[in-house]
Amino acid sequence: ASSGAQGTSRLAAGGGSCSLRAEALCAGRPCCHCRLWRVRACGRHRQPQTDAASMRRGGCVGAVAALALVAGASAALDATQTTRIPLLHGEDMSNVVYHSDGVWLIGVVNDAQCGEPCEVVKETLQAAHEKAGDLVNLATIDAFQMIEGDDGEMVSLQEAFNITTLPSMLLYSYGPKVMLKGIKMDAQTVLALAGQGPKAFLKYLRNFIPSAVSRVRQFGLTKFLTYEEPHLPRVLLIHAKKKTPLVFMRLSLQFDRRAVFGEVVASDVDADFLLRFGVGDADDELPRMLVSPPGETVDAEAESFADWEVYEEGDNSYPAVSRWLMGRLPEVPIPHVRSFDGFESACVAKGGICFVAFLPGDGDERDDLLDAYRYVAGRSYSHANLVAANQFTISKLPVHFAWVDGDKQAAMMAAFGITAPPGVVGVNPRKKLFSAYRGAFDPDGVHDFILRMMDGKEQVDSYDSLPAWRDEAAEQAAASASRK
Repeated sequence: ASSGAQGTSRLAAGGGSCSLRAEALCAGRPCCHCRLWRVRACGRHRQPQTDAASMRRGGCVGAVAALALVAGASAALDATQTTRIPLLHGEDMSNVVYHSDGVWLIGVVNDAQCGEPCEVVKETLQAAHEKAGDLVNLATIDAFQMIEGDDGEMVSLQEAFNITTLPSMLLYSYGPKVMLKGIKMDAQTVLALAGQGPKAFLKYLRNFIPSAVSRVRQFGLTKFLTYEEPHLPRVLLIHAKKKTPLVFMRLSLQFDRRAVFGEVVASDVDADFLLRFGVGDADDELPRMLVSPPGETVDAEAESFADWEVYEEGDNSYPAVSRWLMGRLPEVPIPHVRSFDGFESACVAKGGICFVAFLPGDGDERDDLLDAYRYVAGRSYSHANLVAANQFTISKLPVHFAWVDGDKQAAMMAAFGITAPPGVVGVNPRKKLFSAYRGAFDPDGVHDFILRMMDGKEQVDSYDSLPAWRDEAAEQAAASASRK
């Protein structure tokens, strides 16, 4: 009751109801997790536990220096902004952060332990949020919040991550999260970055955001257009900067199952190269983003790519460009499995992990469930891999999707432990293992199940009963043929 009253007070100060603010934050974010954005909109606030004996104050800087840093960070804030970064409660680490596939930068603070330096971090994170809140998830959490440890026991966050100085930070790169795999930053590093303001934070964050963008140079166009997944459309950004824009990096991860992303730095190519994409005067016409016609294989030898559609909306923010691409990139195909042979070709032959949805028969309910499943299939299931200190690359995992009419494939459903549609199973054909999801069939629930299975957090079973289903399917097919 106490925490609820405090949450209400905080909402009143921020203006608007929790649901309305969450809805406003979700607007224009086609891949938003409503639960995640609800936390961001409403926040959580409970009185922190304090344990002075378990925390050294060695990370706290002098009051004069701290106040100077606060002043510098506060000056970067736009006083008109009212959206605050969320204050996470301990349970949000499991329910939100670990079930998210985005990049997270979490400031670990405790006002009673470090006062002004912790305020420095909170204000700098807020300023960074105003600049890049659409691209990375920024939040704070009290160091003494209780979270679930590796053994399932509740421990303080400070103890779980062996944090000895405040303020500290936890940084999670792209992809599914597991306990203690975040990168911990000590107080010295955190305060050094905070003292440089939000731009320094964002520059540092680039090291932790992987990219699915290929650098296309003068003689590399043919490879970009034909080598990787030639059936997918190409999204090409031509610009003059030396580094990939953060927005384009984020888009390449969001749509990595629906398109292949590349960038051309104008100084890397000659004028004829640019003219093929309609760029005459690079100084006046850049940046330019183009999308190849969907459903067509691109002719790498074409003299002109005038049929590519150019983004000309003027708003280069992540939500605006994401909405534009949503309407132009094809959906991820989800084959309808009607037999054991269909399962073999849609899942087993492709390798990797296959997720099969068992849906009810014809009707609006089936169509709505299939739309929700298609939305989940269109999300990225890539992982960030640490290749060097503070450097990540992206790894695209072989993930496939299919669906089955559960009313007509009762034997298959039973083989995977689904008693009635709807339900989802994740299958690892190589190891002959599967895990079944019988919870609410909504995008958040199904997506969480997929992330948990890919992260090894779901209980798995052997599907030794598949041969029996195969034999039954063959008998049903033979009986159907004889009736004809």
